[in-house]
Amino acid sequence: MGELNLAQRMLAVASEITSIQKDVTVKHFGANYEGLSHDGVVTAVRKSMITHGVLAVPSVIDQRHSEAITQKGNVQQMIDVTVETTFINADKMDERISVITVGTGIDSQDKAPGKAMSYAKKYGLLYAFLLVTGENDEARPNTDGGGVTRKQQDFKPLSMNDKFNFGKHKGKMVGQVCGSDEEYIHWLIDDAKKKGKEIFTKDVHDWLGGEK
Repeated sequence: MGELNLAQRMLAVASEITSIQKDVTVKHFGANYEGLSHDGVVTAVRKSMITHGVLAVPSVIDQRHSEAITQKGNVQQMIDVTVETTFINADKMDERISVITVGTGIDSQDKAPGKAMSYAKKYGLLYAFLLVTGENDEARPNTDGGGVTRKQQDFKPLSMNDKFNFGKHKGKMVGQVCGSDEEYIHWLIDDAKKKGKEIFTKDVHDWLGGEK
């Protein structure tokens, strides 16, 4: 095992676990469907990952909070996370492969972050090892529209002197992060462009050399 690189170890895991059976019934705003739980995926891959010396370390690289309203008028907390799961060769710790996934959690109390993390982590493992689940997310009926409506959040573009209220640099000033993690600033700009939004004011773009 010690002679295998990380990619070969991950292939060995994938070759041992070709599929995972659904293990839960999900009740979602009046619609029920068979699904696969986070614990079910971890249980399926854990033994093989240990055997082949593969570690998986998840970390949140972006997090956003909003609220949703149910048909009955109840407020639900909604968390969107972007998670980077880093797979590491246990015998050569500098050998790493990362997978980025997203997850959304909805809950009336404090469980939304955990639900979002579990979803993203689950799919990080599924994608990394190319595991077949029998699920077809593209064909699944969309029940969200009839259950909750995401409240529109007014967003004001951030200036150099504003503080982040989300993500891995939450609480830090934009100008501070521009100097310490410019790659993250560029990632936020690109992500906002895809959504047709502007995340920073002109002074931030000027600092970046006029990029917009």
